Amino acid sequence: MKNKHRHSSLSVLGAIEALSSIADLKVDSDAQTVYPSELLIEREGKAIKRINWIDPGAPDKIIPLVKETFGVVLKYLTNFYKNNKVDAAGSEISENVKSVMLLVGEAAKKFDLCNSIFNKSKNRKLTSITKIKEYRQLQNFYNSKLSPQVNDDVLGKWILALAERAMERKREIENRSLEGSSMRYMFIDLDAVKRDAEYELLFIRKEDGSFFFSPRLIRNMKLVCDFSGVSKDKDPLHNIEAWQDRCMHMAAKAILKSLGGLPDKFYKDAFRFKHRDIVAFLNSCIMALMVCRNSNTLKKAETSKRCRSYFLDFQHFLRELVHSDDYHQLITYAPAKGNLVSIRSLALIHAFCRAFYLDLHIYDSFSPEIEKLIATANEEYLPDPSTLSENVHFVSHHLSKDYTAMIKLLKFHPSGPLEKLLATFHEGNYRSYDPLIQANFPSVMYALAVEEQRTINIHLPSPTHQEYIHKASVLDEFKGFLRSYGSDQPPSKHLLINLQDRTLWKEHARSVALEELSKNQDFQNSLIVATIAKDTEFYHQLEPYQQENRAEDFLKAFKEHFADESSGYFFSPMLSTLLLSDFLDGVLVAIHRIFFFNKNTLIKEHRLDFIEIFDLFLTLKLIDITKPASFSLTCKDGLDLGACFNVLFYTFMKMLGETPLDVADLSQMNRMLYGPVLAIRERAPLHDRFDRMLRALKTLEFVYHEMGHKMFGQLIRDTFGPYYDAATLNAVVLPSEAI
Repeated sequence: MKNKHRHSSLSVLGAIEALSSIADLKVDSDAQTVYPSELLIEREGKAIKRINWIDPGAPDKIIPLVKETFGVVLKYLTNFYKNNKVDAAGSEISENVKSVMLLVGEAAKKFDLCNSIFNKSKNRKLTSITKIKEYRQLQNFYNSKLSPQVNDDVLGKWILALAERAMERKREIENRSLEGSSMRYMFIDLDAVKRDAEYELLFIRKEDGSFFFSPRLIRNMKLVCDFSGVSKDKDPLHNIEAWQDRCMHMAAKAILKSLGGLPDKFYKDAFRFKHRDIVAFLNSCIMALMVCRNSNTLKKAETSKRCRSYFLDFQHFLRELVHSDDYHQLITYAPAKGNLVSIRSLALIHAFCRAFYLDLHIYDSFSPEIEKLIATANEEYLPDPSTLSENVHFVSHHLSKDYTAMIKLLKFHPSGPLEKLLATFHEGNYRSYDPLIQANFPSVMYALAVEEQRTINIHLPSPTHQEYIHKASVLDEFKGFLRSYGSDQPPSKHLLINLQDRTLWKEHARSVALEELSKNQDFQNSLIVATIAKDTEFYHQLEPYQQENRAEDFLKAFKEHFADESSGYFFSPMLSTLLLSDFLDGVLVAIHRIFFFNKNTLIKEHRLDFIEIFDLFLTLKLIDITKPASFSLTCKDGLDLGACFNVLFYTFMKMLGETPLDVADLSQMNRMLYGPVLAIRERAPLHDRFDRMLRALKTLEFVYHEMGHKMFGQLIRDTFGPYYDAATLNAVVLPSEAI
């Protein structure tokens, strides 16, 4: 006989998430259909139960789940209430309990609606969920301990304000018809937010001005954070703010150093014109950086204003500068030769922009912390050896081992992205997607030395500002950086390799904004944009390419895809002509021969690796053609797709170098992989992006170790030499600290 009082394996966080998922189910107006029809319940990130509402066995699955969920919530809230001595009105704990009870009530209503659908289809009569014992016990607890009425403060004033604004906007556009009717009903769910894969949609509005989320989602996010149950004592990122503070301190020092004597020249005449906005903002920029640079600021108590705040002040003043009427007048009408204050102001603004994009080494100072985290993760959560490759000399082995351990370690900081999003909403900074506003700053990662020229690689999120899904604009700070490049003799160039999918509605506007800027006459000499879309059906080998296993068919489709701008690739006419000549055919054939041994059949996994390896050679070719002073592998935020592909490219270039890969290279890769994403989103890179990079790296390493370091480099130079300048294939990779 089974024990009726057995301990539940469902955590309170799992129960809250299950209730949130149920409360968010959509039931049509006639109570005929449920969306989604299948409900997925998880424990510790693993699916434990799937319930389909039209399944004859649904009641037998759903009732025990309901009882277990309500029981877990009741036990937790009872203990929570008792241990914290909750007062009835006004306390934060009281409001959390009320929020849970509101969620319980909404979930119960959805259960009953779903039951009504089952009753109609199966001619049965199921008891209302509100009548079961566990639900009544919850209600009794609530009624006896807290105010019986949930007031407007339950969700917080800032969440209610979202709902009010959404309703106002809905009334304004009530009679408007939308072009994309499917987008009208599109909302982000809690699962997507937890994965942190599409968080930018929380900041961007639809074409009609409405949001991609509902206030209910914000409530669920808050509940997940409130009941995550993670102890701060175990939080591996409890010092993250101190790390960020040190990074901003180093960034301020780097910018001021790069300015040289420009501030002194500016101050010679500036105070006679302090009434001008441009002078006032420039002075504020310098002052903010000087305070941020001061070592005493770094040592201040937690309650004082710290380096990060002063650096964000600098960023704010710089943005005010490049948006000011004075600045736009200066770039439209060049100042007269005798107008020294305007000439020096313009030079200083562009020097700020250049340093901001080209001189920050933000994640160098993160390296010690990253290495400590990885060491701790491996010590406490060393992966099962049977799940890892035996090739301990492979970089891919170490990256895989470290990643697996880091994922486990960071479970003790599970709500990082959610907490950051909630803080953003609380501050009201959710009306546009702009990585710079989220302190996602550019940073030097490494450089390629090709003969006498150095090409600096920059971590660069999409330098765009986006309020609506159908339009985006390029940041004026980035334009200022490009103007500083344009003033060099001869002009310097930045190669922006855009990894966003220009064919995807979520990324089309940002991609087009960047591509159009490269065509602008003011920036033609300083910016080259090439788009290599990494989310198309072809890139993921989805239908209609999924079953295309014949190598001949795959290569033919690849050529057609590459030559068609609507398929995701974009190049300027000059680049397109050079790439579509001998390069495309020759490189495809060579990759097939060297890395896939001329196999007649390429299964899907091999084709995915093939595409990734081709993109490496394409990236190198773009650098070879354009000879840029700097380049970036830019996705929406540079944290997952951009970072993983950059690690792959860095490793590939090291394989071609004079010296084999070593421990220092692994440290550099970890800095590139974990530095930005830990600092900005407080998590590890997304698994699908990491896994795609790792598989391609294993394919490269198989040949690399079979041949040996010197022979591999020589093979690549001999085989691909006709398609590149010889110096490019002999590029030396310099770590960021050597730049």
